[in-house]
Amino acid sequence: MRSNNTIYSLHTSPDSSGLLHIETVVVGGIYNFSILGIPVRYSNDIKHKIYTALRAEAVLNLKSDNRKITCNLISDREDVTPTHSELAIALSCICCLSRDVDIVPSIIVGAVSITGNIIPTHHILQAINLARNNNIKQIICGEEDIVSLKEEYTDYAFTLGIK
Repeated sequence: MRSNNTIYSLHTSPDSSGLLHIETVVVGGIYNFSILGIPVRYSNDIKHKIYTALRAEAVLNLKSDNRKITCNLISDREDVTPTHSELAIALSCICCLSRDVDIVPSIIVGAVSITGNIIPTHHILQAINLARNNNIKQIICGEEDIVSLKEEYTDYAFTLGIK
Protein backbone atom coordinates (compact mmCIF):
# COMPACT_ATOMS: atom_id res chain seq x y z
CA MET A 1 0.00 0.00 0.00
CA ARG A 2 1.15 3.48 -0.76
CA SER A 3 -0.17 6.73 0.64
CA ASN A 4 -1.86 8.80 -2.05
CA ASN A 5 -2.07 11.77 0.30
CA THR A 6 0.16 14.76 -0.27
CA ILE A 7 1.56 15.48 3.16
CA TYR A 8 4.17 18.11 3.90
CA SER A 9 5.97 19.23 7.03
CA LEU A 10 8.38 22.07 7.66
CA HIS A 11 12.12 21.97 7.79
CA THR A 12 13.52 25.04 9.43
CA SER A 13 16.89 26.61 9.96
CA PRO A 14 17.87 29.97 11.42
CA ASP A 15 17.89 31.60 7.99
CA SER A 16 15.13 29.84 6.05
CA SER A 17 12.34 27.30 6.00
CA GLY A 18 10.94 24.99 3.37
CA LEU A 19 8.61 22.10 2.72
CA LEU A 20 9.44 18.52 3.52
CA HIS A 21 7.37 16.09 1.40
CA ILE A 22 6.53 12.82 3.14
CA GLU A 23 5.91 9.57 1.23
CA THR A 24 4.87 6.40 3.04
CA VAL A 25 4.75 2.82 1.75
CA VAL A 26 3.47 -0.22 3.66
CA VAL A 27 4.11 -3.77 2.46
CA GLY A 28 3.61 -7.16 4.02
CA GLY A 29 6.51 -8.85 5.70
CA ILE A 30 8.45 -8.92 8.92
CA TYR A 31 7.82 -5.81 11.01
CA ASN A 32 10.15 -2.92 10.23
CA PHE A 33 9.73 0.84 10.49
CA SER A 34 12.21 2.95 8.51
CA ILE A 35 12.54 6.67 7.93
CA LEU A 36 14.69 7.65 4.95
CA GLY A 37 15.99 10.98 3.76
CA ILE A 38 17.31 12.29 7.08
CA PRO A 39 20.41 11.63 9.16
CA VAL A 40 20.25 8.44 11.25
CA ARG A 41 20.58 10.37 14.52
CA TYR A 42 17.19 11.98 13.85
CA SER A 43 15.61 8.93 12.24
CA ASN A 44 15.96 6.64 15.24
CA ASP A 45 14.51 9.16 17.69
CA ILE A 46 11.62 10.06 15.42
CA LYS A 47 10.60 6.50 14.54
CA HIS A 48 10.65 5.38 18.17
CA LYS A 49 8.66 8.42 19.26
CA ILE A 50 6.04 7.88 16.53
CA TYR A 51 5.75 4.15 17.16
CA THR A 52 5.34 4.71 20.92
CA ALA A 53 2.77 7.47 20.39
CA LEU A 54 0.68 5.35 17.99
CA ARG A 55 0.73 2.43 20.43
CA ALA A 56 -0.06 4.67 23.43
CA GLU A 57 -3.14 5.98 21.68
CA ALA A 58 -4.12 2.44 20.62
CA VAL A 59 -4.24 3.66 17.03
CA LEU A 60 -2.22 0.77 15.68
CA ASN A 61 -0.43 -2.32 16.82
CA LEU A 62 2.23 -2.27 14.17
CA LYS A 63 4.17 -5.34 15.32
CA SER A 64 1.17 -7.67 15.26
CA ASP A 65 0.25 -6.47 11.77
CA ASN A 66 3.48 -7.87 10.26
CA ARG A 67 4.00 -4.92 7.99
CA LYS A 68 7.06 -3.11 6.77
CA ILE A 69 6.58 0.66 6.93
CA THR A 70 8.93 2.97 5.05
CA CYS A 71 8.67 6.76 5.18
CA ASN A 72 10.72 8.86 2.79
CA LEU A 73 11.29 12.54 3.54
CA ILE A 74 12.02 14.58 0.43
CA SER A 75 13.46 18.06 0.71
CA ASP A 76 14.69 20.67 -1.69
CA ARG A 77 17.79 21.06 0.49
CA GLU A 78 20.45 18.67 1.73
CA ASP A 79 20.75 19.98 5.29
CA VAL A 80 17.38 18.67 6.47
CA THR A 81 16.67 18.71 10.17
CA PRO A 82 13.06 17.60 10.62
CA THR A 83 12.55 19.49 13.86
CA HIS A 84 8.78 19.24 13.97
CA SER A 85 7.87 16.47 11.54
CA GLU A 86 6.65 13.74 13.89
CA LEU A 87 2.95 14.62 13.53
CA ALA A 88 3.19 14.64 9.73
CA ILE A 89 5.00 11.31 9.61
CA ALA A 90 2.52 9.73 12.05
CA LEU A 91 -0.43 11.00 10.02
CA SER A 92 1.15 9.73 6.82
CA CYS A 93 1.48 6.27 8.42
CA ILE A 94 -2.14 6.32 9.58
CA CYS A 95 -3.34 7.39 6.11
CA CYS A 96 -1.38 4.59 4.49
CA LEU A 97 -2.53 1.90 6.93
CA SER A 98 -6.18 3.01 7.10
CA ARG A 99 -8.05 2.90 3.85
CA ASP A 100 -10.80 5.24 5.09
CA VAL A 101 -8.50 8.22 5.84
CA ASP A 102 -7.94 10.71 3.05
CA ILE A 103 -6.39 14.16 3.35
CA VAL A 104 -6.21 16.97 0.81
CA PRO A 105 -2.70 18.37 0.22
CA SER A 106 -1.72 19.72 3.62
CA ILE A 107 1.14 21.15 5.63
CA ILE A 108 1.21 19.41 8.98
CA VAL A 109 3.00 21.19 11.80
CA GLY A 110 3.59 19.56 15.15
CA ALA A 111 5.70 17.37 17.29
CA VAL A 112 4.33 14.29 19.04
CA SER A 113 4.95 13.20 22.61
CA ILE A 114 5.38 9.52 23.40
CA THR A 115 1.91 9.56 24.96
CA GLY A 116 0.37 10.66 21.67
CA ASN A 117 -0.20 14.31 22.55
CA ILE A 118 0.52 17.04 20.02
CA ILE A 119 3.28 19.40 21.13
CA PRO A 120 3.01 22.98 19.83
CA THR A 121 5.83 24.16 17.60
CA HIS A 122 5.19 27.90 17.24
CA HIS A 123 6.05 27.69 13.53
CA ILE A 124 2.51 28.25 12.32
CA LEU A 125 3.31 31.61 10.67
CA GLN A 126 6.05 29.95 8.61
CA ALA A 127 3.52 27.26 7.65
CA ILE A 128 0.98 29.91 6.59
CA ASN A 129 3.57 31.64 4.43
CA LEU A 130 4.70 28.37 2.81
CA ALA A 131 1.07 27.33 2.23
CA ARG A 132 0.34 30.62 0.50
CA ASN A 133 3.50 30.43 -1.64
CA ASN A 134 2.82 26.81 -2.66
CA ASN A 135 -0.97 27.06 -3.10
CA ILE A 136 -1.69 24.58 -0.29
CA LYS A 137 -5.12 25.16 1.20
CA GLN A 138 -4.90 23.25 4.48
CA ILE A 139 -2.65 23.34 7.53
CA ILE A 140 -3.03 20.77 10.29
CA CYS A 141 -1.57 21.63 13.68
CA GLY A 142 -2.27 21.41 17.38
CA GLU A 143 -4.85 23.63 19.03
CA GLU A 144 -2.20 25.43 21.08
CA ASP A 145 -0.50 26.63 17.89
CA ILE A 146 -3.77 28.20 16.77
CA VAL A 147 -4.50 29.74 20.16
CA SER A 148 -1.01 31.25 20.26
CA LEU A 149 -1.67 33.23 17.09
CA LYS A 150 -3.10 36.68 17.39
CA GLU A 151 -6.57 37.06 15.94
CA GLU A 152 -5.30 39.20 13.07
CA TYR A 153 -3.00 36.41 11.87
CA THR A 154 -5.81 33.87 12.00
CA ASP A 155 -8.03 36.19 9.95
CA TYR A 156 -5.18 36.69 7.49
CA ALA A 157 -4.84 32.92 7.04
CA PHE A 158 -8.57 32.57 6.37
CA THR A 159 -8.45 35.34 3.76
CA LEU A 160 -5.80 33.29 1.97
CA GLY A 161 -8.21 30.36 1.93
CA ILE A 162 -6.25 28.32 4.51
CA LYS A 163 -8.32 26.38 7.02
